[in-house]
Amino acid sequence: MLPSKHKQSKCVTRRIRFNASAISALKEKAAPAVPNPSRVVTVTSFIWKCATAASRAKGGSVKPSVLSLAVNLRNRCSPPLPEYTIGNNVWGAVAFSLPHSELELHSVVAGLTDGIAKVNSEFVEEIKGEEGLLKLAESIKQFREMHSNAGADYYAATSVCNGGLYDADFGWGKPIWVSIGNGSADLPMLTNIIFLMDTSKHG
Repeated sequence: MLPSKHKQSKCVTRRIRFNASAISALKEKAAPAVPNPSRVVTVTSFIWKCATAASRAKGGSVKPSVLSLAVNLRNRCSPPLPEYTIGNNVWGAVAFSLPHSELELHSVVAGLTDGIAKVNSEFVEEIKGEEGLLKLAESIKQFREMHSNAGADYYAATSVCNGGLYDADFGWGKPIWVSIGNGSADLPMLTNIIFLMDTSKHG
């Protein structure tokens, strides 16, 4: 779910490693608003908070900031779909940071948690069938237009944590390090993407 003006350009990719103690410390800071938030929500919120603060400091003006975190719809269906159902059964949980709003970690985590809570079984029921598809398309259109026209900074996040990437063995052993691929001249990278994955036992 990307705004129509989401940037495709050259960008710098950074790998940031959060160990268990660092994640625990971040979760403690978020605890006043959300008791025991997930590590994905905590780390995503922290990165988004820092990126938003950096953008505002560099740009010299305060703009809205929007985050969309990919959420798995399989276990939100009634009855739940099988875990390995083929297809992009995901939707974006959206969080906003309005100009001059608080950029404390606990408030950012609370906002993202609220966005995820809205992507529930009731939401899935509303988008089923032909009418649901039209509603979904209209929702995407409104999201793109609203945030593109408002000049908001847009960030997209996805997670493959607990996805078993380091258990995959195609005949030459299990991987030591899994990473995302690079863009090319024919396939430019989208900017402001947060991609979370587990580290292996090798770090």
